[in-house]
Amino acid sequence: MICSNCNTTNREQANVCKQCGAVLAHTCPRCNVALPDAAIFCDHCGLRLVDSVGAYWQTAPSALPRVEIAPPPKPSVEPRAPIAIAPIPVLAESKLQQYIPEELRAKLDAARASGDMVGERKQVTVLFSDIVGSTALAEKLDPEEWGEIVSGAHRRVSEAIYRYEGTIAQLLGDGVLAFFGAPITHEDDPVRAVNAALDILKQIGEYRNELRAKNRVPDFQMRIGLNTGLVVVGNIGSDMHMEYLALGDAINLAARMEHTAAPGTVQIAHDTHKQVKSFFEFENLGGIEVKGKTEPVPAYRVLGRKESASRMRGIEGLHAEMVGRDAELITLRGVITDLKQGVGRIVCVLGEAGLGKTRLLHETFLVFKSLEGLNAQWHETLTLSYESNQAYGLIQRLIRRVNGIGAEDAPEAMRAKLGALVECLAEDRRARALQLFESLFGLESQNGNAPLDGEMFKRELCEAVRDWMRARFANQPTVLVFDDLHWCDAASVEMLRQLVALTEEIPLVVLCALRTERQAPAWQIKIIADEEYQHRYTEVALRPLSEAESNELLNRLLAVAELPDRLRANILEKSGGNPFFIEEVVRTLIDSGAVVSEDRVVNGTTRRYWRATNAGADFEIPDNLQSLLAARMDRLEESTRATLQIASVIGRSFYRRVLQLVDEASQDLDKHIGTLIRLDMIRESARVPELEYAFRNPLTQEAVYKTILLKRRRAFHRRVGQAMEMLFPNRLEGLAGLLAYHFAQAGERDKAITYARHAAQQAVAVYAYDDAIQNLRKALALIAPETAIELQLGLLEDLGDVYRLVRDFAQALALYQQALARARDGASDKIIAVRLHRKIVQIATDAKWSVDATAYQQVSEIRNESRAWLEENIVTNGNEPPHTETVQLLVALSMDAWRNQTPPDWDSAHRLAQRAVQMAEQLDDGVALSKALGALANVFDGRSLLREHLQVATRRLELCRAGNFDDARESIDALRGVGVALMYFGEYDQALPYLTEAETLAARIQATDQQVNAIGIQSHCLFRLDRWDEVLTTEARWRDLERRYTRERVGET
Repeated sequence: MICSNCNTTNREQANVCKQCGAVLAHTCPRCNVALPDAAIFCDHCGLRLVDSVGAYWQTAPSALPRVEIAPPPKPSVEPRAPIAIAPIPVLAESKLQQYIPEELRAKLDAARASGDMVGERKQVTVLFSDIVGSTALAEKLDPEEWGEIVSGAHRRVSEAIYRYEGTIAQLLGDGVLAFFGAPITHEDDPVRAVNAALDILKQIGEYRNELRAKNRVPDFQMRIGLNTGLVVVGNIGSDMHMEYLALGDAINLAARMEHTAAPGTVQIAHDTHKQVKSFFEFENLGGIEVKGKTEPVPAYRVLGRKESASRMRGIEGLHAEMVGRDAELITLRGVITDLKQGVGRIVCVLGEAGLGKTRLLHETFLVFKSLEGLNAQWHETLTLSYESNQAYGLIQRLIRRVNGIGAEDAPEAMRAKLGALVECLAEDRRARALQLFESLFGLESQNGNAPLDGEMFKRELCEAVRDWMRARFANQPTVLVFDDLHWCDAASVEMLRQLVALTEEIPLVVLCALRTERQAPAWQIKIIADEEYQHRYTEVALRPLSEAESNELLNRLLAVAELPDRLRANILEKSGGNPFFIEEVVRTLIDSGAVVSEDRVVNGTTRRYWRATNAGADFEIPDNLQSLLAARMDRLEESTRATLQIASVIGRSFYRRVLQLVDEASQDLDKHIGTLIRLDMIRESARVPELEYAFRNPLTQEAVYKTILLKRRRAFHRRVGQAMEMLFPNRLEGLAGLLAYHFAQAGERDKAITYARHAAQQAVAVYAYDDAIQNLRKALALIAPETAIELQLGLLEDLGDVYRLVRDFAQALALYQQALARARDGASDKIIAVRLHRKIVQIATDAKWSVDATAYQQVSEIRNESRAWLEENIVTNGNEPPHTETVQLLVALSMDAWRNQTPPDWDSAHRLAQRAVQMAEQLDDGVALSKALGALANVFDGRSLLREHLQVATRRLELCRAGNFDDARESIDALRGVGVALMYFGEYDQALPYLTEAETLAARIQATDQQVNAIGIQSHCLFRLDRWDEVLTTEARWRDLERRYTRERVGET
């Protein structure tokens, strides 16, 4: 069968051309009936057909269910014997797919076998390419000729995309849509995409010259657009048509970049540029107007590759000294010092991504340059991830680096430099070595000798490289640095295994930096060095930074920073001691405006200060970290990967029993867990009381979680919540926060609200007020119109109570007012309104000396309204039945009578406090009685009845020390009360122990206002005792608290 596209002869049974991949027989993929070439629909079964040559590979055979349809009627004239037509060709049969990565081929084959491909959320770099002026060109040519030209362009585009392990999603007439990062993720997908785009332009330039030489097309050009962003990829469309496609705004922006690019150029958007700017040269094009975007989108034109790209990471404009690597740098300094004496070494710097291997190499280079009298050379070679399948790629880079051979050098220039390279060899070895090096770089030999191949070439090339290195480096100490060696190709590793033996002969240090990826070919270098050259081997294993070191790095990056404690803690926790992760999180916070800088003049010197724009502690995982971490996940088998995704839904740590219950489909759970442990993605964190695992790094859990589609996430969260309820029925209170989170993510509002409120109550019980606020705010966010009014009021009041505890009176007041408004709208119990008005009155009492006059005036006006409501609706004549709420109301009114009225109404205050004590005694309620006694003590204090004051304060403290008393704030106030009463009598020594105990207890429960108050009274007692050193110490503690917290939080002193 002759291909109409390229005239290649194929076997009669062929379905596609073996040379160009064009479809040879146009048949319906559903019913297999032969069709005319121009058919858009099958005229037998009605299926819409794929109508562009070369696009059939997108549709998997098993995704198109066979429909049994009776064959067409037999014609009256018997046709010639039909050609046997196979189903739609599989991937391997198409020329355009010969460069498809094996991982991608396996994934598509697995999807085809299962009849489905589960969708995922992916960080993807999208590439659009298009032929410039294609419509005008096509009009001047015969359709067959134009189709041939387009097919040739597609082949060249496809080769470049597959070279960098991208995925072609669609052939769009004369254009191509490709993804880098889906379905297989690499940590450097944006870099791969730009490299592919530059290769495409180069190959299309050569193609243009061919077409011009044949007088077919006068000016054939392409333009390319790229953008990076989050997309949804996977099975898009009906069950009868499976394509690996993506949906999302990132694709639209990539198309806009292509559309506005100049002919023969590559144009990229900002999100791609920020991840590749250290590898390429650019022209800033300014903002591009894009439909649907409120602001112009920054665009950049790619000018070419940088001659020397660096993997040194960091934040532009910020610099931090290396942290936590002093011992490692001392070790490497020793290696360089020994080289000065001619001692060779093999060094492996080991560590996972981001731990600072490249930074340590840079610092070692600075040491190298600083050593006097060394007279040595340093040659650093970087291994690139997309060259891992290029045989001898590392050796080529080494030779280029040492001999100044540029990537863009013309063949003759390269040949001349190779000729100079072999001059250091013995004369009888030069010709053969030159032929080997020419073959290595793809140059035709000009010495007339037959080309070498196979084992002979490999053996002789290794000998030639070894001879060259021995001659080149024998007379001058040399450091050969191989960074990111874990990406090295197998052929280079095999040669390097033999070349390290030169450290025995010449002053040579082979310094390798690689990840702890034992399956990588480069790991053999570590093994060989450790086993066969132990006397020359030095291993430097990098560990994550400690919390203190991580905090120091953060402080060095942001030299003077005012970051909320919660934000700082979250950065340190999520980064897991990884310096690169810390830097990228800081970069993300700066880029998003969450952390900003400003210049301040302090003592005549201008300094740069960093501050958070809001106290929010959450942040999105940076895009490049998402790709780096997801790349590891994409190398897993599908079943292991699915287990990891479910584990990420459970959380940063997860019980095995929960995972087993949720991951019902996995029959080999222990095998998958073992694989993940060996790959250092998770670790066993506990065996008692439950077998528990945890992600090695919190950001890994987030990266895996972000790949799951929202619909699947909701289903998983529901199953996790149900599993926890089933497995731990007696621990639901302690797990309330987790259950609230899972059911909220599952969309089950009622359960989520219930558990969130329980979690808040648990947090208040252990004085974790920030956690309580978070849980209650999450619960309020889940409220729907149909939520019971009593539950809404309860949440608002609970949240107001917590804000009152942390002395955020404005927030508490607003919440109480909001609750009152809703109480008037609904049929709520009157006692709720009484309680809310009483709390508003108490806020006015608490806030009087803690806020400025303007703020207090506003509080006072609201207090007056509540006081009037209480007087109108509540009768307190002494005949009311005992009730805890009535006691608290009497206490509030007593305090209000002297603190918020001018002049103080001491008689009313005394009467109300006495009645509160009497009622509390009838109730046998220790906490209520303590509050009533406190009110009465305040009256005696205000009236200067010192003996009565001390008696009531002492009685109150005895009550609080009783075994069944569990209100720490009341205990602190009672301790302070006794201390103050003793101070009034001049018994300062006796007062101090009570005040010290009050301070200690207040610090334990984070009652900052009570802590500061106790410190202030201690200071006064110490002053009276002339204990000046201790006065200064207490004053320092006081000032430190005032610096760390707002004036409102600290309160009066």
